[in-house]
Amino acid sequence: MTNPRPPRLATWILSVTAPPRQRKELLDDLEEYFQLQLQHFGRREAVRRYWAQTFMTPVWLWWEEIGTMMGMSWQEGRVAVRGFVKRPGFSAVTVLTFALAMGANTAIFSVVDGVLLESLPFPEPEKLVSIRHDAPGFDLEDLPQAPGLHVFYSQASRSFDALAMYDARTGALTSDAGAERISIGRATPSLFDVLGVSPALGRLFSEEEGVPGGPAVAIISEGLWAERFDRAPDVVERTLQLSGSTVEIVGVMPAGFAFPNPDIKLYTPIQVDPAGAEFGGFNYPAIARLKEGVTTDQATADLNGLVPRFSELFPDLFTPGVLANAGIAADVHPYLDELVGEVRPVLLVLMATVGFVLLIACANVANLLLTRAEGRSKEVAIRSALGASRQHFFARYLTESLLLTAIGGALGALVAQGGLDILLQRSPGNMPRLDQIGVDGSVLAFTGALTALATLVFGAIPALRNRSISVAAVIRDGARGATSSLKGNRVRSLLVASQVAFALVLLVGSGLTLRSFLAVQAVDPGFDATDVLTFELALPPVAYAEVEARERFHSELLERIEAIPGVLVAGAVSHLPLWGSGGMDPLLVEGRPIDPDVIPPVVEMRAATPGYFEALGIPLMAGRMLDGTDVAARSGAVLVSQGIADSFFEGADPLNQGIVQGVPPDHDPWSRVVGVVGDVHNVSLTDEPMGAVYYPLIPGEGVNRTYLTQSMGYTVKTTVPPTSIVAAIRHELGQMDTTIPMARVRTMEDRTRDAGAPMAFTMLMLAIAAGVGLLLGAVGLFGVVSYVTSQRTREIGVRMALGAEKGAVRGMILRQGMTVTLAGLGVGLVGAYATSRFMGALLFQVDANDPLTFLSVAGVLLLVSLAATWIPASRAAGTDPVRALRWD
Repeated sequence: MTNPRPPRLATWILSVTAPPRQRKELLDDLEEYFQLQLQHFGRREAVRRYWAQTFMTPVWLWWEEIGTMMGMSWQEGRVAVRGFVKRPGFSAVTVLTFALAMGANTAIFSVVDGVLLESLPFPEPEKLVSIRHDAPGFDLEDLPQAPGLHVFYSQASRSFDALAMYDARTGALTSDAGAERISIGRATPSLFDVLGVSPALGRLFSEEEGVPGGPAVAIISEGLWAERFDRAPDVVERTLQLSGSTVEIVGVMPAGFAFPNPDIKLYTPIQVDPAGAEFGGFNYPAIARLKEGVTTDQATADLNGLVPRFSELFPDLFTPGVLANAGIAADVHPYLDELVGEVRPVLLVLMATVGFVLLIACANVANLLLTRAEGRSKEVAIRSALGASRQHFFARYLTESLLLTAIGGALGALVAQGGLDILLQRSPGNMPRLDQIGVDGSVLAFTGALTALATLVFGAIPALRNRSISVAAVIRDGARGATSSLKGNRVRSLLVASQVAFALVLLVGSGLTLRSFLAVQAVDPGFDATDVLTFELALPPVAYAEVEARERFHSELLERIEAIPGVLVAGAVSHLPLWGSGGMDPLLVEGRPIDPDVIPPVVEMRAATPGYFEALGIPLMAGRMLDGTDVAARSGAVLVSQGIADSFFEGADPLNQGIVQGVPPDHDPWSRVVGVVGDVHNVSLTDEPMGAVYYPLIPGEGVNRTYLTQSMGYTVKTTVPPTSIVAAIRHELGQMDTTIPMARVRTMEDRTRDAGAPMAFTMLMLAIAAGVGLLLGAVGLFGVVSYVTSQRTREIGVRMALGAEKGAVRGMILRQGMTVTLAGLGVGLVGAYATSRFMGALLFQVDANDPLTFLSVAGVLLLVSLAATWIPASRAAGTDPVRALRWD
């Protein structure tokens, strides 16, 4: 049996890229190296290491060659500098083209590196995983953790060293200076064991503090310690006033700790009773640390093996039939994927996009250098005749290339820093790990590697071109002006065709994103955002424990706001539109029994005042609005959205029908539908409305929805600029309760605009890249056609002297340029068709292979190419035959 061979493709790459005089020795050595690795580590590792050597070893060998050649070419380096100074236009265009492409690539790579590639700042980050669930029977996916499941998994699973639940909320931090809304991280005490971190001061949460009735404690961030306590070493055991309660500080986290996001100022424990935790809602993200040697697939199988026991642990919720129909399945995946999952497709598409820009720029620079090499063929021939070696010329070209790329790379790093600042300012609000993004060592190494590769490529192009120069032919033809070689023209045309192809791929991606963005902008959100101020309030649970107290507070504040000059109407809702999903529960309709094993569809639930619908212009489709009598009498009246009326009542009149929410129903009495309102996009503009039930601030007797009013969003319709009344609202709020701060104060127009921000960000970045690519492609085509036309001046003069019409000459040049363009368009259309499918996750209501976009982009490129070709064609048509025949 013969020994396995190294990868053929890698061997071929080595045979092409290694220096010729060392090639055979290198291949033999790496073959022996591969066999040794095969014996010690197995085929997979041997192949990986062979591929690493494939890309690294030729670079080292070439640098040895380069060192030798650079020693010979110090004088040539000074000649190169003088040559570039004498041709500042060529030098500037080459350097700026390369710098622009390098800057774009470096800026985007710095984001990709910080967000996707940089490891998490915790010990053994590869063991950190997230736990989510799918429930097809509920028509739900990516559900986080439930308290009962957390306890069950912690006790029964065999795949984890530790599991934890957490979330991020806001709370009011009160001091003598007033109330401040801050971000709070809530977590089970096990979180810090999962992350493998210790406090800088004090201690972590104890198990007693993580159960109901445990002490009210907090661990503060290093930032809050510095801000509020001036880094006092005795901060532990001091107290804070948090959302109306006194909490004791037991620890301070180290600087740089930012979980789950950098905005968190302090942490409080999530309290779960391990002896009697109910299933509850899927409300908490879950993170766990895998045991040594356990994979995510094994952990997923472990948890899914526990799912059949749900019906034993939670019999009131899951009968065997309900459990089977729900189809609940756990999914364990790397925590980093959970963190960056939403932005990964965007960043990868942007990285590929600027990669295309770099390819276009490199093709442009290559064309410039090839043109310059063509113009120096006579010089090369004479030097060769005088004894200059091929190695000497390669050293010279490499020196020139190094000079250009070094300056371009340095400028590119500066462009990247400025571009990165703009990029971060424009980035959508859901961009994670922003604190990890910057031009650091790994980013500069990336830039240096690209620069080194470009140096070799750009240095090789003129060297390879001049290898085929016939010394005698050049010297013989030089007296009357050497014509451009057919081979040189073909290479230049190939480079321009590739530029056109790459530009088309970029333009298709930009066009698809533009059409998606326009489709998002055309979505009717279900409300009118004009002149509406929004903000949120969270009432302290101790001071406002009773639903009646919360209702009185919200009603009084709404009255005070409506008395402010410039306010038309004010309302409140438990969850503002376009702010993600809130509470959800299955919905049952009275008189329409369902199979006990069937799970009814899930809909959203909201508490709302009549002013909320009026402020946002949400229409009343049937029946009446909720009013004060529904609150006072606890009548059980509710509103439903149009989507619920259409899907749950099967064409029947929903008014006065009874409904109830819960799985199983929370034994609430039936609520009565008194009105139908329009559907609202509560989650996002790209997700269809789920349908919602709206309860009064005080729901009907026995209805278990009183928690909806603990935190409310306010909508204020104004006749003046909405933000101009913020100070007046704060004053009225302060008159009622100084411990409650306003949070997330935004106009509704801003909230709506932010909902389309991810799509707008992607569209802007792709549009910039496509614009640069289009410009470089047009410049490249113009340059090649102009150069080739200038080389054919004598031929054109002869044609015109023999009677050729100007139109015929113009048509000849246009055909030449359009032939290159059409070749590039053909290749580009194939490439765009193959690559656009990777953009599917970024598109909205647009097919990835949309023919209108493809044809429109091809038409734009054709027109731009025609314009770029028309100028040299018109110049050629105006050639003076007499002067052309005297040329050179």
